[in-house]
Amino acid sequence: MKAKHQPTMRLNKMFGVALTLSMSFATATHSQTPEPVDLGLSVEWASTNLDASAPEDFGGYYGWADPTGMETTMDVLDKSRNWVSDLYGGPEPPSEISGIELDIVHVRLGNGWRLPTLAELEELTACQREWTKLNGVNGYEFIGENGNKLFLPAGGARNGETVRYAGTVGYYWTGTLGTAPSMHKQRAHRLYIGAEGLNHNPAIRYSGFSIRPVRDRNHSGINEITVDRRHDDSPIYDLTGCRLSSEPEKGFYIQNGKKYLVR
Repeated sequence: MKAKHQPTMRLNKMFGVALTLSMSFATATHSQTPEPVDLGLSVEWASTNLDASAPEDFGGYYGWADPTGMETTMDVLDKSRNWVSDLYGGPEPPSEISGIELDIVHVRLGNGWRLPTLAELEELTACQREWTKLNGVNGYEFIGENGNKLFLPAGGARNGETVRYAGTVGYYWTGTLGTAPSMHKQRAHRLYIGAEGLNHNPAIRYSGFSIRPVRDRNHSGINEITVDRRHDDSPIYDLTGCRLSSEPEKGFYIQNGKKYLVR
């Protein structure tokens, strides 16, 4: 889900500030292929959030393990489905969804792009960093040992149908499920950023958070191209991330996170 910038002022008791932004949102129509940023780490980081057009844009808000990007239900186990649900990874979610078909980045972008793992996120936050502004937007800037920089905007979070705290704090999903016994079935690891600092604590899986994609270094994507595709109900995207509404014509497409060629 992608936010529309229609701000209203609300009291933010959680973070101790007087004014915050609350926004409505709309379904994002496509995912732009991001530029990779090399910070000298084990992976390259995307220059923008998923569904964002610039580094300071917030992009979309997604539940964990929702490859459609459209789910807003605030239950991991949905009562309307007799508590048997496939939402947000289902009642027995994988311990890691990065790079599999529950990963919306893998599904939408293909070409090696995926959710970061917790370990990759911890590697990023170990870089030199500072709370700053980019084009008037609050966020964290991370600086690699090679001098390259990455900006993560404070896009807030979506709670059900409403985006809150935009411009004040930010939340970013990893693909890694929470590991503590009390939270294993309900929570997944995320990054929190704010003026007071950052942390990696797990959060409930239906929360709508930003996503910053990663991919392995020196990735070409050439080995992922095939002339075959699965003839099932999985959505098909063109190389700009737009979902097709009809059968594809000649050219390259993405289905289930893999590129294929229609001849």
